[in-house]
Amino acid sequence: MIYFTIYMLLFFFPQTQSVNEIVRNKIMSVYNGNAEAILKELPELEKKYSDNPGIKYLRGILTVDAVKAVQFYEQVANQFRESEWADDALYRIYEYNYAIGMYKKSDDFFETLKKRYPQSEYLNIPKKQIVPEPQKIVLNNEVDNSPKPEKNSKVEKTFSPFAVQVGAFVNEANAKLKADFFQKLGKQTSIQKKETTTILFQVFIEGFETEKSARNYISELKQKYQITAIFVKR
Repeated sequence: MIYFTIYMLLFFFPQTQSVNEIVRNKIMSVYNGNAEAILKELPELEKKYSDNPGIKYLRGILTVDAVKAVQFYEQVANQFRESEWADDALYRIYEYNYAIGMYKKSDDFFETLKKRYPQSEYLNIPKKQIVPEPQKIVLNNEVDNSPKPEKNSKVEKTFSPFAVQVGAFVNEANAKLKADFFQKLGKQTSIQKKETTTILFQVFIEGFETEKSARNYISELKQKYQITAIFVKR
């Protein structure tokens, strides 16, 4: 009789998944190669759980533009510090800043992670070591006329003193589209591949000789094109 009663209770009142369990399953599905399917489900999840930090974190994972993805992670890390996803979001912000070369800033985020979440599993991952090297990039809108075995429309050149980052993409094709947009405006652009646990293709506008000129251009981008950009000092 007892087993029958339990069965009837489960039948009429089935156990439902918590939001965090749903998010965990969706993230696992993304990692298993089903990002496209989960992306289609996301609007309904956001409608149902509009202010849930796990759903915001999931949106960050599924956002191709890394700059925009970080905005979702920042919401989770700053507005939902007690949530299950806060340390995950903070670690991704740390990774992103390391990937774009903001080493001091990334180090600050790592220290924040240690202080806020001393039990976080992310602290078991060795901290990234900063090893400065002379870096080179490929400028997309310059032609190399030197003899080569194959045709090549790109030439390696050292970094300009200051640059403006206008995007960071998981998909290289999207990075090239962004660079093409600025090339049509007459700007010198570059795409740099950066690898951590995630591969990012960063898009830079080059050629700024002073910090002031770079920051002025960031303001111009915001005003004219509603584009959020990041100042970068080499």
